[in-house]
Amino acid sequence: MDSETRYDGGTTLYLACHSEHLPIVRWLIEERNIDVDRTKDNGVTPVWIAAQENHLKVVKFLVEKADADVKKGDENGATSLLIVADKGHFEVVKFLVEKSDADIYEGDKNSENLLIVASHHGDDRMAEYLLF
Repeated sequence: MDSETRYDGGTTLYLACHSEHLPIVRWLIEERNIDVDRTKDNGVTPVWIAAQENHLKVVKFLVEKADADVKKGDENGATSLLIVADKGHFEVVKFLVEKSDADIYEGDKNSENLLIVASHHGDDRMAEYLLF
């Protein structure tokens, strides 16, 4: 384990994304060349955690500037897109659908896809967006 890795596989980048510290995220990627897609032990990536926490600016930077892989899923197969739909973070869902290569039809290990996950919360705006 190196000095930038915690016991659970989390890195400094992961923690900065979780805490919405965009200047630190930018510095770690641009100056320290930290692997933007390195996963924690449970498969979670920096973009996954930023999306889950509804940190749209961090997600945008990771996708647009650092080419983060939004298709990587956690240990259950839930991708960044599935987790934000589950959390009801509409603006992050919209960004990932429109600006990344996220697959709106891909499901997790429970065969739940984006529309199913979004409908769990009765989010009509998100369901309508995904259908049309």
